Amino acid sequence: MVSQKRAIAPSRRKIRLRRVLVVPFVLQIVAAVGWVGYLSYRNGQKTVNDLASQLQHSISARVYDRAQNYIETPPLVNQINHDAVPLGLLDFDDLERSRPYLWKQLLRFSAIGHAGIANEKGQYLRMGWVNRQVGGEQPQLAEQLIPGGGDLLYYNLDGDGNPTPGTLQINASQPYYDAEGQLIGVLTCQMGLDQIRGFLQTLSIGKSGQIFIIEPDGKLIASSVKNQALSLGKGQDQKRIKAQDDSNPLMSKSVVYLLDRFQRLDNIKETVQLNLNLNGQRQFLQVSPLTDKYGLNWLIVVVVPESDFMSQIYANTRNTILLCIATLIASIGLGFLSANKITRRILQIAKASEKIAGGALNQNINHSRIFEFETLANSFNSMARQLKESFETLEYKVTERTSELATANQEIAELNKRLKAENRRMSSELVMLRQMQQLILPKPAELAAIQDLDIAGFMEPADEVGGDYYDVLFNDGVVTLCIGDVTGHGLESGILMVMTQSVVRTLHEMRESDPVRFLDTLNRTIYQNIQRMNSDKNLTLAILNYADGKISISGQHEEIIVVRKSGKIERIDTMNLGFPIGLDEDISALIGHILVELEPGDGVVLYTDGIPEARNIHKKFYGLERLCEVVSQNRHLSAEQIKQAAIDDLREFIGEQKVFDDITLLVLKQQGNIVHNLSGTSALTA
Repeated sequence: MVSQKRAIAPSRRKIRLRRVLVVPFVLQIVAAVGWVGYLSYRNGQKTVNDLASQLQHSISARVYDRAQNYIETPPLVNQINHDAVPLGLLDFDDLERSRPYLWKQLLRFSAIGHAGIANEKGQYLRMGWVNRQVGGEQPQLAEQLIPGGGDLLYYNLDGDGNPTPGTLQINASQPYYDAEGQLIGVLTCQMGLDQIRGFLQTLSIGKSGQIFIIEPDGKLIASSVKNQALSLGKGQDQKRIKAQDDSNPLMSKSVVYLLDRFQRLDNIKETVQLNLNLNGQRQFLQVSPLTDKYGLNWLIVVVVPESDFMSQIYANTRNTILLCIATLIASIGLGFLSANKITRRILQIAKASEKIAGGALNQNINHSRIFEFETLANSFNSMARQLKESFETLEYKVTERTSELATANQEIAELNKRLKAENRRMSSELVMLRQMQQLILPKPAELAAIQDLDIAGFMEPADEVGGDYYDVLFNDGVVTLCIGDVTGHGLESGILMVMTQSVVRTLHEMRESDPVRFLDTLNRTIYQNIQRMNSDKNLTLAILNYADGKISISGQHEEIIVVRKSGKIERIDTMNLGFPIGLDEDISALIGHILVELEPGDGVVLYTDGIPEARNIHKKFYGLERLCEVVSQNRHLSAEQIKQAAIDDLREFIGEQKVFDDITLLVLKQQGNIVHNLSGTSALTA
């Protein structure tokens, strides 16, 4: 045995197993860790949003409750004092008696700055202090600058006695009338808005968040920012500060954003949460209305920068990225170690396989502790032993198989010769049968001998031997025209067609003119032959007898087309004029016939189903209507020209599509004047 060694070298385009093992492993880890990191960041961000929303709601609710408490206290105190007058606790005629009561009331209600009482005489008594919540007692200046009346203006005084910017106050007044409706006096109670500002400054809103209260026109009521001015100027020139014009960017930008979004601040009727972008930083913004039954209408605005909460999230994200990098490095290292351990064993098997391919069959793979490698090594060693045994007996088997192959080739050659001879014989028989079919068709001279009719016929089988049949017979003034279609194609169909022609010819020579006896005798003869042949073939057949301008039609076949010289088309259904030939032994009860009169120039067209059922490459049928249209358009031409026009139109329609059925067409046309035969031999049975 001559062995030929073959080098097995890895191609540069191939991928190393180490890379196949490591790269997907690393990619999976990177994808998993990255996805977990992303989800962690997104979940953290969502948690921050929820936390900021909860914080804003909580702070707004606390501010709302505290401010509502401050706002509702002065009217409540006035109502209590109103109820105290009838009890004698307060006396408009002796205001000095009211001082202890008012002082205890101030101690009871921590939300008010002072409470007072005045009578119609112009006397006024007030007990209280300024900035009660934020600085204890503080001196205060009251002045009236408009002579003869005007508002009484209040100013706090600094250490040098100079007035400081005034504080905002809510003063509640309630008149008191006697039983006759006469004004007795007025009860007053005041709350300084510095108390609300002091409360706001005690709230912690993240690291740099702010909360402020504004009126619908934007004027600032209170703010959590320390030393936040609420007004500018002094005396009558003093003006309230609008939040949108303040130097505090977080406050002013928030109000400007609200004005851009809602057009007017008094359009905010319920709590809304928004996101504001300030210098590239996202701000959580919440606005809540604060109203009461006395017509108060304020807005509580809470602004919290997202960065106050996201710093820890960013730190966690950095830690996650560092952990991902560390995990990636460790994974790559472990991947390379694992890949080297796996590929080392596989390379050992690959080298042993390469040596076997080169002809060195004495190869053996060492055992391994890994189950899969152990199984692979055992399989490889077993394969190597089997290959060695196979190669040792290969030459003998090759010689034996070569001898068997030579014997088989000789037998195949002899079989091919017999098959070729059989094919030639079958081809000769089919050619002979086709020639026989063509020979028994009516000759042009026979058709020309018929004086009253102009007749033209055409038949083209789809295979070597077709199943279509037509014939024209003339005897004693009677012209018999036949057209039929045998089921299927091939030898049996061709033989049945020839038998049908022979029987029709015989009956015509016997002068059988009765259509019932004609078709019944034909059917019995064909039926018996079909039974003898043990065949399942049958055929449709129409018989037309013409004499003296009249045609008798019998037998079941396709529709008969009658074209009048005017171009009118008449279609005669033959379904009830007979029964398929050879399908049943007795069909006499099913045979009928009709009589059609022809005028000079009228014509009749007979065809098989291969024409209307022909299809083009688009699977569209030619159809009987198109055939009728072609015949009608060419009715003035001769029978041969009408036939040729129909065949040409059919071929143009079919194009390159294969023809799957036989095509047969028979055209006859009534000529000139008819010379009636008075001998009676050409009479048609009606």
